Amino acid sequence: GIKRSGLPQDCVQLLEDTSRETAREMMRLNDYIDVLIPRGGAGLIKSVVQNATVPVIETGTGNCHIFVDETADLEMAKAIVLNAKVQRPGVCNAAEKLLVHESIANEFFPTIVKSLRENGVEVRGCDKAQAIVDDIKVIEEPEWHQESLDLIIAVKIVKDVDEAIKRTKTIAAPANCKRLSTNTGCKTTGICIDCSSPGRICCSYTLIKRQLTPERIHVIFL
Repeated sequence: GIKRSGLPQDCVQLLEDTSRETAREMMRLNDYIDVLIPRGGAGLIKSVVQNATVPVIETGTGNCHIFVDETADLEMAKAIVLNAKVQRPGVCNAAEKLLVHESIANEFFPTIVKSLRENGVEVRGCDKAQAIVDDIKVIEEPEWHQESLDLIIAVKIVKDVDEAIKRTKTIAAPANCKRLSTNTGCKTTGICIDCSSPGRICCSYTLIKRQLTPERIHVIFL
């Protein structure tokens, strides 16, 4: 893909040494690296902030949320939730919290709990979630703000998309919130990234401009 685009083949490289010592060394290579973009847990973000002399785009930690709206395709939603939680639960972009619209909660919640448990996931949640599946553990407010980085997910039943947005706005970074819906009239909020139809994913990006010559733009993702 890089070659077909007419770019140098070595403009994207993978460093296989993932040790913390090597990462800290890279954080100080001002003569070679223009921007560092750390993508990981709180420990990595803290290390970059404390040690980097290279310019950094701080991304925040994970605590990724998925909101299943009332118009969502529930089979598709189940597949997305399972993949987002089970495939690699220890990474910062794994699903940590699941918000479900109250109008579909009685239908969707027992199904997704069963599927998650079949894949070894412990399901926790709010009082409303426990009223539907009575053997899940109810969690306290501080736990909603934490990443598990494990096969654990917390579920909250919400009234509508506005409550979902309000909930995620203070807990998760904007890029870590995904809304599943088939409603083409979805709101654009800057908080939830809308999936406006089964065939389209809408993403938002923050662009940072620097005065750099084209041959000297070195962006490193940690």
